[in-house]
Amino acid sequence: MDTGSSSCTLALAAIAGILLGSSGTYLLTQRLAPIDEEATDPKQAIRTAPIRHRAANNEDQPPRTMISGLSNRTVAEGRTGAPPDSPVTSSEMLQGRLGASFAELVARLRAQGVSEHHLTGLVSAEFEQRWRDQLAEVNLMFRRGEMDSSEREFFLQQYASAKEAAIRLLVGDEAFVTWDTHRVMHELNADTLDLSGEEAQALYELKKKHDQERRQNWLSHTLGETDAEDFRRIREDLTRLFEQQMSGLVGEDRYAFYRFDTDGSVGAFRREARGLGLPLERVDELYAVEQAYRERQQQLSAMLKDRQMEQTQYNQQLAQARQEQRASLEGLLGVDGYAQYRMVRNRSYQIMQRYAPAWRLSDPDIAHVYLVLENHRRTAGGTSSAQERESLQRQTETTLRNYLGDDRYERMARGGAIRL
Repeated sequence: MDTGSSSCTLALAAIAGILLGSSGTYLLTQRLAPIDEEATDPKQAIRTAPIRHRAANNEDQPPRTMISGLSNRTVAEGRTGAPPDSPVTSSEMLQGRLGASFAELVARLRAQGVSEHHLTGLVSAEFEQRWRDQLAEVNLMFRRGEMDSSEREFFLQQYASAKEAAIRLLVGDEAFVTWDTHRVMHELNADTLDLSGEEAQALYELKKKHDQERRQNWLSHTLGETDAEDFRRIREDLTRLFEQQMSGLVGEDRYAFYRFDTDGSVGAFRREARGLGLPLERVDELYAVEQAYRERQQQLSAMLKDRQMEQTQYNQQLAQARQEQRASLEGLLGVDGYAQYRMVRNRSYQIMQRYAPAWRLSDPDIAHVYLVLENHRRTAGGTSSAQERESLQRQTETTLRNYLGDDRYERMARGGAIRL
């Protein structure tokens, strides 16, 4: 049995146990909960999978099945909507289960004319509740030392595939795809793209393929087949490939607007720049300059890593990129505006603004401390020896202590506002 099919079967086992009512503790590795590899039917493989509670440490204990009380008839009824024996009452709805299994509840609701959309929502909600219950048990076992970190992480990574398996099992493939397409489009914030039906379908399939490749990368890393460096490289490569393919699908112009509208870093930049009092259009122009510099920096770093340039060349070209960035920003803001821009985006300045009441700082206090720190940074950049840097650090610390007092200085240093 290969790793991929084993993982797939294990994910379905996870979900069946969580959603349809498993007895005993669900454990996550084939070592602890082996799947019956002799069974040709995946459901039969799941039904014969034993569960052993690690804490019990009792090999004579009879194995408990991953799914209790789920027969082929029940699954068939859940799929085909066999006539219900009696109407579903509100109390039964609140209980979230009906008789032998949750599958019977879904079957009876379908027979009473409940739409596939609402049935899928019901299954999704029930899954979420049972997943949270199982996660609480897994976390408890982890804290007790009955499960290691890789087993816990494996459980967490099965969430998406397990939920898909549950919905497909209880409401069918077509209902799942309809529900999942809406979920993926919402996750991508695709409303801003104004996609056609064909484009939406293509983007959905592209995203599902990307997610599967990311899960496979994670699995290879978990199994020790790739180290941390390869894991990160593959993850970054997959992200770049997805972005390129999405751009090719929707067009460069629409994709550029989409990235700008949905990128969280844009909103963060806008919030930081509010203190400048600039119109939003000008703030977005500043962001574009910053983004261009970051992309150039990443490009140079990749070339240095791949040994396409020497360290000296890297330093020279990065310095040139910084000069071009500064010239562009000063062109948009002016010299004084650029100085103000640097200040409001400075981390120490932001921390001082945030905790000004606690540290009893006025606006002139914040500006003074910021200028002292900036002067220290510029001067330190021109020092050539450790002795000079230590002397400068002592001088700056003395200056700030004399201005703030020892208590405020210590509190601000611990709070991250003062870093020398």
